[in-house]
Amino acid sequence: MKWTDITREDVLEAIRRFVAYQPEHPKAKFTFLIHDGRKFPAKHIRGMAYKVHFKEKAYKSDFSGGKETVYFFLRLGFEVEFRGERLTPDKTVPSERKKEEHSHSPAPIVTKKFDFKLNSVKKAEDKTNVSLSVCQSTPSNIASSQKRKYHIPQKGVTEQKNAMQRLLNRMFDGDVVCEKKFTWMVTPTDFDEQYQKLFDVLYGYRGHKEFAKKNRTLSCDYVIESQKLIIEYDERQHFSEARKQSFSAYMDIPVYYNRDAWIVACDNIKARDNQPIDRDEGRAYYDSVRDIEAYKNGYRLIRIMHGMIDFEQEDAEVELRRILNVTHKVNMKVGLYLQTDSYKNESDFEEAMDKVKSTDIDILVFPEVAWFPFENFKIGKGIFGSEWVGFAHFQRFLSSPDFMRYLMNTLKLSVFGLLWGFPAPILLAFLLNRIMSSKTKQKIQLVLYMPNFISVIVLCGIVRILLSPTGLINSLLG
Repeated sequence: MKWTDITREDVLEAIRRFVAYQPEHPKAKFTFLIHDGRKFPAKHIRGMAYKVHFKEKAYKSDFSGGKETVYFFLRLGFEVEFRGERLTPDKTVPSERKKEEHSHSPAPIVTKKFDFKLNSVKKAEDKTNVSLSVCQSTPSNIASSQKRKYHIPQKGVTEQKNAMQRLLNRMFDGDVVCEKKFTWMVTPTDFDEQYQKLFDVLYGYRGHKEFAKKNRTLSCDYVIESQKLIIEYDERQHFSEARKQSFSAYMDIPVYYNRDAWIVACDNIKARDNQPIDRDEGRAYYDSVRDIEAYKNGYRLIRIMHGMIDFEQEDAEVELRRILNVTHKVNMKVGLYLQTDSYKNESDFEEAMDKVKSTDIDILVFPEVAWFPFENFKIGKGIFGSEWVGFAHFQRFLSSPDFMRYLMNTLKLSVFGLLWGFPAPILLAFLLNRIMSSKTKQKIQLVLYMPNFISVIVLCGIVRILLSPTGLINSLLG
């Protein structure tokens, strides 16, 4: 994400849209943008400025809202409030600006006025370094990580992993798979430039080369498919000298945890496991493959250091949600799109869809009569009098990067509908016919027909509540 391309005018336009449309947004806690005497949620305005400039959405999981966002606005000359303290822009160091322009995400811009205040933040804030935002290595990140001394306990791993799994199941309604394997999460058969560099680094460590097993499928500790999220729980043995050196082979690959902290932890711990002789190199190689392949296939891989959180404590869920950048989401939100005659055109439709994308609604409902493909339909002009646009809308839809996903979901629903909608009713009719008691038969028919008189959304909600990890069925089953 090239944040350096965004201008001050983009931010001002984002503020104007925020004031005009008042979109829903997560409540800001520590970081605010100050403009014309008003306070705005800094991270949300930053995402809107990205949308203004690049015409595409910046997902909040792809950037952080703390120090990184503070530097972003200071660079553009805005005033910021960070943890109750007003900060004003100052002269930036030219060398830092050059580094920022060549990075994938904005490196912090050092300001004479702000740098001292940033270093005086409470030590507990170091925990916020681990989040879903893409972490790039910068001199300031490395310096702050080196100040810490990491100690990873050897005991309590099983208890902590079990406690974390219970929390994840509660947070994601049971959508957690342990030790999951993907067809693409495999070690390479032939080395490209990236993997050749990784092999050379690990081979140069102690001269072992048998560690690079080919075409081996790797498992992932925890996978939350609905979030495209992989969580790896790193124990003490993962922090070795081999692992430290492996990081240098793919510094150009963005990761979603604090890579600098992991490098420093490897320096502090220096774990060794020589059974077999190249075990450290093999473990470092597999961890590196997971990082690289997860990024290539669109998954966010978060690493959690053993001992980072005590998952048996009451506040563990709050801390885990913060690290994974997950907010509470209980109710399903449904949006209704109403389209009057004056808005039945392509430009207004696109503008409306842009606004919809910036919200967190789950279902968007369209009216039966609306602007649709082939022509910009007007009720007054009728079908033959409305403007003909041909296949323009189909071309835009078919060229969408999400088209194949939509198509496959539709085909899956159709196939499952046939499998359940055709033989199941016939089989059920035969079974009901075998029941001799008419009263029993009537009661069963009543129960079977009841779902037809309940909204599908309500019915899905009831099923979800009953089958959730803390629901009635699981409570009865113990």
